[in-house]
Amino acid sequence: MKSNEVEKIIFLDIDGVLDYQYSLDHSPEKATALKKELLQKNPKLENISIFDLSIAYNDWQNSAIEYLHNLCQKTGAFIVICSSWRLIYSVEDLKNLFDLYDLGKYVIDKTEDLDIKNGRATEIRTYLAKNKHIKNYVILDDDEGFYVNDNFGNRFISTNEYEIFTEKQYEIALKILSV
Repeated sequence: MKSNEVEKIIFLDIDGVLDYQYSLDHSPEKATALKKELLQKNPKLENISIFDLSIAYNDWQNSAIEYLHNLCQKTGAFIVICSSWRLIYSVEDLKNLFDLYDLGKYVIDKTEDLDIKNGRATEIRTYLAKNKHIKNYVILDDDEGFYVNDNFGNRFISTNEYEIFTEKQYEIALKILSV
């Protein structure tokens, strides 16, 4: 689906939403071996660093991934990455990474880096202003500091590094996006 046809969006941060911002053992040896194994299954992962691939494969929590997948399936929403990962990877690379969990088909874009104070809130507002066809959205992020001066109301769903994306937050997002 083309991004200019999508009416429902999940603005997604990654760290603190899909994983607990502390990592398992990502030694270079283990991460390199993992990348070699995963590249045999999907050569399109070539551009992903060994460290980030190891985080996505080992640290992204199955429960958070399942809630995100269900949210996309049940509401017809698509994902726009607002995480700092968007600064490193192209949309195509992010799709390939999310394909580890059959979510790549839902990743359609990323917010642009405007390099300003409270950047994410402004970047999301800018994205919405440029994409007026979007009728409904939620923001999943663990960093409330980016949104202090912006009134996103209940569309901002705060996670944290100890709980990540939980069933309670999923239910809130589902209710908002089901309208």
